[in-house]
Amino acid sequence: MEENALKDSVGKLMRVSRLHRSITEKSFCRLGLHRSQFMLLMYLMNSNELPSQAEIAAHFEISAAAVALSLKKLEKRGLITRVQDSADSRVNHIVISERGLELMRQNKLLFDENDRIMFSGVSEEERLVFNRVLDRLAENLIVSGAQDKPPVH
Repeated sequence: MEENALKDSVGKLMRVSRLHRSITEKSFCRLGLHRSQFMLLMYLMNSNELPSQAEIAAHFEISAAAVALSLKKLEKRGLITRVQDSADSRVNHIVISERGLELMRQNKLLFDENDRIMFSGVSEEERLVFNRVLDRLAENLIVSGAQDKPPVH
């Protein structure tokens, strides 16, 4: 394949990724969330256990101070609550509140609408071919040493 054609394809893929991120960020803003706050709420919503602040920091590979700041903002808005550990009063477990769950439901509706907008005018057959191409691209990158999760520095 010609080098310019490859660069053009990669550029288009990256542009779509940037545009998708832009519309996603706008969805967060419409609900008064930052991306990191959304990720934290998503983690809490899907967690089978009640994580502590330290466990959240370890999961996201960020400092406890960064988690504390996000939790403080989310707690102030009533999106999370803290539950004291029954065995260790120094540990608080973080729980997404009903208000937080409702905000996440609203966010899902916005995301679903964004997906419908992005794929409007794309046939089912085109979407399936697109998925196969993306799978192939990912496989090629993984075979050459890429990782799905960025390495921790």
